[in-house]
Amino acid sequence: MTHTKSNRMNIAIIGGGWYGCHLALALKKAGHKVTIFEKNKDILNEVSGNFGIRLHKGPHYPRSPATRESCHQAFDEFCNTYPDFVVHHEYSIYALGEVDALGNPSKVTREQFEQVCHESPDCKKVDAESLGYKGLQTAMSLDEPSVIIGEELRVRFRRMLEEAGVNIRCETLVQDLQSDANGTVITDEHGFEHRFDYTINASGYQSFIPTEAQNNFPVEMEIVYQPCLGLKYKDRKPTKKPFSFIVMDGWYPCIMPCVEKATFQGDYILTHGAYTIMASCKTASEAHAVLNKLTDDFVEKNIRSRAASEMARFWPEFAERFEYQGYKKAVLAKIKTKNEFRSAVTFGTGRVLHVIPGKLNNVFSAEREINALLESKDCLLENGIHFMKNGILDQARVEIQTKPDKGEPNTCNLQTFADIKKAQDAAKNGIFSTKAEMDMDAGKKHAYSPHSFFHYVPSIPSRCSSPKIVGTCQ
Repeated sequence: MTHTKSNRMNIAIIGGGWYGCHLALALKKAGHKVTIFEKNKDILNEVSGNFGIRLHKGPHYPRSPATRESCHQAFDEFCNTYPDFVVHHEYSIYALGEVDALGNPSKVTREQFEQVCHESPDCKKVDAESLGYKGLQTAMSLDEPSVIIGEELRVRFRRMLEEAGVNIRCETLVQDLQSDANGTVITDEHGFEHRFDYTINASGYQSFIPTEAQNNFPVEMEIVYQPCLGLKYKDRKPTKKPFSFIVMDGWYPCIMPCVEKATFQGDYILTHGAYTIMASCKTASEAHAVLNKLTDDFVEKNIRSRAASEMARFWPEFAERFEYQGYKKAVLAKIKTKNEFRSAVTFGTGRVLHVIPGKLNNVFSAEREINALLESKDCLLENGIHFMKNGILDQARVEIQTKPDKGEPNTCNLQTFADIKKAQDAAKNGIFSTKAEMDMDAGKKHAYSPHSFFHYVPSIPSRCSSPKIVGTCQ
């Protein structure tokens, strides 16, 4: 997009994660003056720069056509724009599990799963058992990479931003944001005011949520805020290139590489459909309150063995091959939908433009929609909300407003932390909600029980001796 001198704007971006940094770079290259306000000591210092990031091709979301389509559209664009950030894998396995941690079958059939995987031309079916996997209906291999994280990413991206002329203000907390017909005013923690033509809210949709979006959005949209855990592991037999392995579709495990240096160090993050999301809260502050309760002791006693045992159930080699290193935690905003829609939604209220983050690929759709809003071109106005015609919000209306049925398993209904505490309190009082819990009390060990969400799992030694990411070994 080319701008004449007369329509170049002074734009603020609140948040220096992937969305904020990409938008800053794109807008600066388009001729605008851009300032990033980041509360942390450096950019890309939260989820964007700490958790293993998959560059999605789509199969992760077999029930959300809108999410898959947005991933397909931007995959090549990301690889061409940020080739030095892309980490190619030895292999990336998507597998369909027979039974999840709750004893439920997968949410999609084998035929549906394979059809979704084959939307990627490079997809190949693999012999799961010959690779050491168990309990699977089918397994597919895709050429799906991940993206570097950590200090390597921060250094490279900061250099790109500085060379482009983006003003980066780290350790600057935005206390207030006001908008009028002439622009926006940001007030920082020291009381200084900064005026801009537009402000982009790239805070992960955790700050400055407009009342229009809460009360009168164009579609019925519900946001939940989820405190999440990622368990850090080291591969004792590292491959030259990293790999990824995910079981779907339900309460299943996933292992993703964390590539923080030019030479892969064998670091991985283990997540699980049931044991990664600790709560689903109405506000970010409520979610952060739960996050602060996720102590070393809680993770060690309640999460680590459960998640590791689940991975070993599908890949027995995991138990001895991987060494526990600690954990990472963060709060994520998510749109609650029946199909687990995960694309980025971009809209404007006055002179403030908001991005509800989706997958990493979606930085490009967010860029296009931000440009449309800045130019007031091809945009719709409904209930005081501006958004791009035929953009993600417009095209995914049905998915966004379709909620899970009552009692239907859905990641946006998870209250794992509260459920664990409730089960512990009940156990102290000798109250059991399931036969499996009574059997456990009687000393009957179940390596896997489909009758209880928090089933017994055997202890797996941590063998942890290195410094922790957040917590420490007990």
